[in-house]
Amino acid sequence: MCLSQTVSFTASAFLVVGGGYAVTRAWAINPRYLPVALMPVFAGLQQFMEGNVWWGVNTGDPGATLLGALGFIFFTWFMWPFWIPLASWVLEPPGSRRRPWMAAMSVAGLAFGLALYVPHLVNPGWIEVTVNQDSLAYDGTMLLDYL
Repeated sequence: MCLSQTVSFTASAFLVVGGGYAVTRAWAINPRYLPVALMPVFAGLQQFMEGNVWWGVNTGDPGATLLGALGFIFFTWFMWPFWIPLASWVLEPPGSRRRPWMAAMSVAGLAFGLALYVPHLVNPGWIEVTVNQDSLAYDGTMLLDYL
């Protein structure tokens, strides 16, 4: 969705509204569906943050660009790696042989996401946002770069 500021904010609005509907339906049908139903809401928040990155890039405001980038990579580098296996774990029936594996994948995703995101939160200078044609590229210094 990183075509422009307008596209990001528009996508954000549609995703949050559609996700809100999905959350209300999930709550009414079966609360175990909530983690999956929340995904469009989170994707909408992610797109909102990317809209802020575009806004910072377009206005030449490095502070807005950085805050938007920190919000965007929160989802891409931290939240999604553990949320998707967590949502799968919640959907799996109790007693299923797959539940322990899904829980392990969620914990691994959490550890991986923390290892990716927290160093950039502590050292925001490690984040570089560039515009490549009509898209944004997020580059960061990874801890493994120092090995």
